[in-house]
Amino acid sequence: MKKLNFLFGAMLVVSASAFAQSKQQIVSQKAQEILNKKMHVDINNINNAQQANTSLLKTAAATEQNVINTNATESEVHAAINPTDSNNVIISSIQNGASGFTTPIYYTTDFGTTWQQSSFVAKPDAEPNPLIAGGGDPVLTFDKNGTAYMSWINLYLDSNTDTDTLSWGLYWASSTDGGATWQSGTRQDIAFSTGPIATFLNTEGSVYDKQWFAVDNSSSAFANTVYCTFFEVDITNAAQFIGIRKKGPSQTEFTNTSVNVSGGSFSDIQFANVGVDNAGTVHVSFFGSLDGSNFAMWHASSTDGAATFSTPTKIADVNITGFTSGSTSSQVTGIDSDRFYPSPYMSVDQNNGNIYLTWTASGVSSQLTNGNDIYFTRSTDGGTTWDTPKVINDNSDANSDEFYSSIYVDETGDLSISWYDKTGDANNINTDYYMAYSTDGGVTFNRAKVTSTATDFTTVGNNNGNFGIGEYTQIVSSAGHLIPVWSDGRLNNGNLDIYVSFIPKSNTIGIHETSTLNSRFNVSAIYPNPVVDELKFNIGLLQPTNITIQIINQNGQVVMDGIEKSLVKGTHTISTPISLASGNYFLSVSSKQGIAVKKFIVQ
Repeated sequence: MKKLNFLFGAMLVVSASAFAQSKQQIVSQKAQEILNKKMHVDINNINNAQQANTSLLKTAAATEQNVINTNATESEVHAAINPTDSNNVIISSIQNGASGFTTPIYYTTDFGTTWQQSSFVAKPDAEPNPLIAGGGDPVLTFDKNGTAYMSWINLYLDSNTDTDTLSWGLYWASSTDGGATWQSGTRQDIAFSTGPIATFLNTEGSVYDKQWFAVDNSSSAFANTVYCTFFEVDITNAAQFIGIRKKGPSQTEFTNTSVNVSGGSFSDIQFANVGVDNAGTVHVSFFGSLDGSNFAMWHASSTDGAATFSTPTKIADVNITGFTSGSTSSQVTGIDSDRFYPSPYMSVDQNNGNIYLTWTASGVSSQLTNGNDIYFTRSTDGGTTWDTPKVINDNSDANSDEFYSSIYVDETGDLSISWYDKTGDANNINTDYYMAYSTDGGVTFNRAKVTSTATDFTTVGNNNGNFGIGEYTQIVSSAGHLIPVWSDGRLNNGNLDIYVSFIPKSNTIGIHETSTLNSRFNVSAIYPNPVVDELKFNIGLLQPTNITIQIINQNGQVVMDGIEKSLVKGTHTISTPISLASGNYFLSVSSKQGIAVKKFIVQ
């Protein structure tokens, strides 16, 4: 969604009927823009060529029979950690491959030692054979009892025999076994719209875009209520607003009408976030403009379980290319100019009610740099006042781009932020993943680079139609570890994989355990550990590959290098002699199929 040009002067002199018509055209155009971003087939083929349409959509639907796609490109990652068991982490992504489009779910119950893929397929249950044309936006959360919730978007036709009706569904499912199996309630959709392709989103229908989840984990009267906020475009009533729906702890479906959080004053609006504080107050932040030229972050809150909301108040002005009038920020290599967003993230501290917000921008009330930076602010009084926004990344290079941050505050109150970062490359192309960590509620931060190898961002969209890494990523944390999760293309062949790293809070600088999250490359734990004179590990491969083995010390120095092996498909036990001084080391196993870094001790 990019901002539209609003002709207020012309609107003031037209009749009421013409004004209403123009307003409907505006919201219809915005809905069409969002539709085009969510489509993974050409909408013109659906509108104009039934034969071509059927062929294209069959390709997309084939993923329903192909749960694990070993050559898929995975991007736009989200993750959640179980508050009752920090060994349990769930991850989802948008997956594009030869077999089509889906949003797979991966989970670990042993703190990342092993990962499994759920057999659950995120699709509309109401249709036995839907033709998935697009969607995405996987979002995960846990309630305080350890039940996981997932939400996603599907755009689809009912079947290959019904190519005249297009449906837009915002769906949900829950899991009580750590992400292995998922179930829906009595109504699977949170919000739903459908209609003939010829008129859908032109004169009727609705769009529900970029949803976020939050659960009331307090002891309030609304404890364990699940809230879902999103951007809603209602073409029929010519309205656009930030909406919210909810599901109570004893209910089996979400409310079927939206509460309007933002009101009707905004000419352009998107990117809502939701969080619940320790008193049960629901906080919603969003990005919006009152005049179509000047943009800001906004906040509204509810103390009655999202029945009503306060009038939105401004958090901070935001200057960002493509939105703010006159902004001249340069194009970010690897990011489609039509998809470069502020992508704000909000997190609420369950201990003291502090609200934290981060976003991408090139300035606050005016443009400060040619590049983009990661901005951060906080409120310590429930959203009444906010700190002056500050840049989290190293902004010594005004032309370097840093973008797409995520934020998380854990049960200890520790705050972490992660983002993509081009610092260190004079050409502003090669991109690493970074994080920042605060133990004093966001007053001070320590920065660290997460990745050991940068990605050439000229390649990241080659395998998924320029979608690239997507606009969202995620960091979570436990009492002892920071756990960044991101989409990584370090092989520079156009393929993108999910990477996850488990970083001790006691030592955030240096090399850490990292692994590619895919089914074609899996390295199990090292044994024996501690190691005396021989190191062993198991590796599973779904196709033949060459691997390279390195041993790295705690300072990131390679102390054993150049060990290469050619392996066939299957499971192998690899043994390597060790002659090293006592201490902590890391085993790095890499191939074209992925990488794994495992910690071990030499005794």
